[in-house]
Amino acid sequence: LPEAQLQELYQFVKGMAARNDYDLTETLFDLNLHIHRQFEYAPGTTNLDTTAFEVFELRKGVCQDFAHLFICLARLLYIPARYVCGYVVSNAGSPL
Repeated sequence: LPEAQLQELYQFVKGMAARNDYDLTETLFDLNLHIHRQFEYAPGTTNLDTTAFEVFELRKGVCQDFAHLFICLARLLYIPARYVCGYVVSNAGSPL
């Protein structure tokens, strides 16, 4: 992301950390709750090229967008984070 966008995101998440007395667990919980409450789940409003900053500005997207935004904000606080994608296979009778 461009420096100006990263700076805006950093100021946002830094304020959230300060509001939580820089407690790691409380800050991450607050961030997760903020995204859940303040962002609209809206399929079709984003695509694979949508950046975390665009999601931040739009305040809408899908699960993957919210995960990417959370990861970006966590990393700005020097918290290692990554996105892992997978599928759940539920074959009840299968030994796998």
